[in-house]
Amino acid sequence: MATNLADLESRLAVSLMDTLHRMYPITVLDEGIRKALNEYSTLHATAFSLQNLDGAGATTLPPLHEEIILIGAAGFAVQARAIAEADAFNQAARLPADLAGWSEKQITIFKAVLLNTFEQDRIQDLHHAPVPPWDSTNTWHMPDEKGETDF
Repeated sequence: MATNLADLESRLAVSLMDTLHRMYPITVLDEGIRKALNEYSTLHATAFSLQNLDGAGATTLPPLHEEIILIGAAGFAVQARAIAEADAFNQAARLPADLAGWSEKQITIFKAVLLNTFEQDRIQDLHHAPVPPWDSTNTWHMPDEKGETDF
């Protein structure tokens, strides 16, 4: 069964230790998921969707990459909380600074994992590229524009 928005919301709330949504309302979790999914889609130059997020009818995000989205979503959700806490408290308060620092590190990790995964996917695609034939003289013959070799 494909993952939907409610599944990722629940997993994100557990990872943030806020299953009752006292510190991270569903709207904040959804925005974190949305931002992470948008960055993922931008990098891949494909619009990936998550069922029930912004009216999407189906999930097109590869299941193996859900964890990447959760890493980014956690960072973006905590970043939103840090901003809200900074507005509510004195700018010198320790909690907003700690939250901002953690969220910044989390988003950095997310972007690094995202780029690493993207590069691995590109390398894997290269492994499936056609290889020119090898002839009996042990030399390579590159196909011409029509895909034909010269032997």
